[in-house]
Amino acid sequence: LDLADNEIGADPRLFEKVFARAIENEFPITVHAGESIFPEASLNVKNSIELLGARRIGHGLQIHSDPFVMSLVKSKAIPLELCLTSNWLTNAVPGLMEHPIRKLMEAGVPITINSDDAGRFGIDLTHEYDFGSKFYGVSEL
Repeated sequence: LDLADNEIGADPRLFEKVFARAIENEFPITVHAGESIFPEASLNVKNSIELLGARRIGHGLQIHSDPFVMSLVKSKAIPLELCLTSNWLTNAVPGLMEHPIRKLMEAGVPITINSDDAGRFGIDLTHEYDFGSKFYGVSEL
């Protein structure tokens, strides 16, 4: 089960009952949270894990400024699905060199590199790996 869309103004707690049923039925859960720059971004990641049972977080990059949530994600070994190009194109990071991927990796947060909306952005996973290598020095994917 996946929850995804514009998270601004859409508190994950609104979906607790649906996700409780999914947990009871052993559905794997991913929640897209913590992508956009706004005050509740890392709280959305925390609530998605603790209240919705997320075992993967789509994006989640804004936790880089919240040591508590970074520690939570790390301790529960919940991977962030980072989408480097779309994070830049959607202004989730202010510029190419400001993506927190290195900070997250160095903090021990599990990450995966993913493509995002290939039809909209015209990219694929190979592009993202190349992008990660070129701009962020990511060599172990």
